[in-house]
Amino acid sequence: MKRLVRLCAVVLAAVMAGGLADPALATPPEPDYTVALTETSGTTDQGGVASTTFTSTVITGGTTIALSARGAPEGVTVTFAPEYTYSGGGSAIAITTSRATPPGTYPIAIDARAGISHSVTYTLTVLPVDPASDFTVALGDPAPTVDRGTSGAVTLTSATGGAAPQTVALSAVVAHQGIGVSIAPATITSGESSVITLSPANLPFGSYNVIVYATGTVRRAAVLRLTVRDGRPDDFSVRLLPATATVDPGQGASTTALLQTTQGRRQRVTFSSSGAPEGVTVTGWPSPADSDAYVAVRVVVGQKVPGGTYPITLAFTGAVTRTATYTLTVRPRVIPAWQAGHVYFVGDLALYDGVVYRCTYQHTSMPGWEPPRMPSLWALW
Repeated sequence: MKRLVRLCAVVLAAVMAGGLADPALATPPEPDYTVALTETSGTTDQGGVASTTFTSTVITGGTTIALSARGAPEGVTVTFAPEYTYSGGGSAIAITTSRATPPGTYPIAIDARAGISHSVTYTLTVLPVDPASDFTVALGDPAPTVDRGTSGAVTLTSATGGAAPQTVALSAVVAHQGIGVSIAPATITSGESSVITLSPANLPFGSYNVIVYATGTVRRAAVLRLTVRDGRPDDFSVRLLPATATVDPGQGASTTALLQTTQGRRQRVTFSSSGAPEGVTVTGWPSPADSDAYVAVRVVVGQKVPGGTYPITLAFTGAVTRTATYTLTVRPRVIPAWQAGHVYFVGDLALYDGVVYRCTYQHTSMPGWEPPRMPSLWALW
């Protein structure tokens, strides 16, 4: 028992002194974030729409967030604009009901999926439709497919639904600020139609949600899926946030690579690195990743890495390879000279006659207990 107590005391003292520190423990944490909704509840009628906005705040690093919904009742569609965002970013959410949605109150989970996933709840209340204020809207088929830099149009039609005609104001929410939208006319009387013109500018190939709201005595919505074509070769850019770090041996550092599609289609890219000195490990997550995404890059510096400045090349390879340079500076490690009368903990380092030794057993040094003479207490580092 005494031996066990003494062993526990040795281990505890070593941990308190940092002697058992493992370089892996210095790995930066997973990218994390908080999630919230600007409105956590809403009320609409059958065939109507409620809306809110998803927001996130960075805690550590940056990451791509995929949004989805769970628990929506019959006839309810949850639309995100955009469906993918970044930690620190947001998305507009339209919760559209149908005439078949039963009246009632429903909790809907909004899921944010990344390396670390979070959820937040939106409470939807559905009321019976009032025929006296009812109207409907619909978008013409097919959904527009537009070449980047050109325009496409779709017609929105409305119907009174048996109620008296009423004034309806039209507006749109887009998934990307690069989509220009014009609505002519922007105000109609229920039963009339309007033309919505979509003009994607600097957008990569892909599909984007556009939510069209129609507001009269009640609110209605229609969602269209805009497809953007770009015939140029696939390409993307890489930017590091930050591009430099200064650490001590045995510590870790991190950066975030922001990937952005610049032309052509989005693509899947894989991460690799080169130029790191011996004892330094570099990892990137996720890999592969979308060419419109965050990639969290972690750098772990071993205990024996000499001081210096090291340019590390971070490469992302898809249809093309794009690189960025991460400049890592390691501070020189100062190892104190061995001295008598000093308490050494397991893992402590000491310099004696130009050689570095590592303490293997806690002790108080004495004259004649120099590291070369006490292999039971010291080992070469």
